[in-house]
Amino acid sequence: VATLPAWRQGLAIGEWVELPSADLRQVLRDIMPGGGYYGRIDAWNGFAADVVNNVVYLGAAGGHADYAGNEVYAIDLTAAAPTWTLETQPSPASAYTIDEPYYLDGLPSSMHTYYSMWFVEPRGMLFRFPGGSTWGSGNGNTPHIDAWDPATLLWDPAGTHPDMGGAPTYETPTAKDLLTGNVYQVQGDNHLWVWDAASDTTEDLGSLELGTGSFYDVYAAPAVV
Repeated sequence: VATLPAWRQGLAIGEWVELPSADLRQVLRDIMPGGGYYGRIDAWNGFAADVVNNVVYLGAAGGHADYAGNEVYAIDLTAAAPTWTLETQPSPASAYTIDEPYYLDGLPSSMHTYYSMWFVEPRGMLFRFPGGSTWGSGNGNTPHIDAWDPATLLWDPAGTHPDMGGAPTYETPTAKDLLTGNVYQVQGDNHLWVWDAASDTTEDLGSLELGTGSFYDVYAAPAVV
C-alpha cells in the first residue's frame, strides 16, 4: 500500500485497533440460513487474508448445527473505513444436505473452518482445504479442496481440485507457505499432506512422529511456515 489509511497510521506491529465500520452483524443476506448469525465466526471459524491486496475473506463458515450459510464476505483493509461486504448469497434451505461436503446446488456446505481457509496469492483465489463438522450433526467431514474466485464471485465446480487425504476432521492443522502458496495439513491418521499450488496436486508426505504419535499432539499448533 503506497499510503496507509488514517486508521492504520501510527500503529505498532502487533497493536490491535477496533474498526467501528467493520461490523459483520450489520451485513444481512436475502435469506436467513439455518442456525444463527453468531455461527459465522463463533462456531470455530477462521479468516483468510490476501496479503498482496490487503483483503480478508470469510467463506462457507459455520457448520454443525450452528450455521448453514455458505456465503462469502470480504473486507478491504486499505479503505479509509473498512466495511464487510457480502460477495455471494447463501444457498437456499431447499438445497441443504446433512453431513455432506456439498449442498444440492453443488456449492460447498458450511463447516467449522478452523485453520482450513487460506487465500492463495499465486492463484488469486480463496481456498478451503479438508476439514470437518459440515452442516448437520457435526459428524460430516470433507476431503475435498474447494476454491472461490473473487474476480468471478464463483466457486469452482466440485471436483476441479484434487482431494487431499482420507482422514480429514475438525481442528485439522493446516498451514501455508507464504513464498510458494503450497499448503500443508496434518490429518486424523497423523499423515502430513501437501497441496502444490503450482501444479494443483496433492501428495502424502508420510506419517508424523510427534510426541505420542497422536494427531492430537499437534492439532492446536498450525502456523504459517
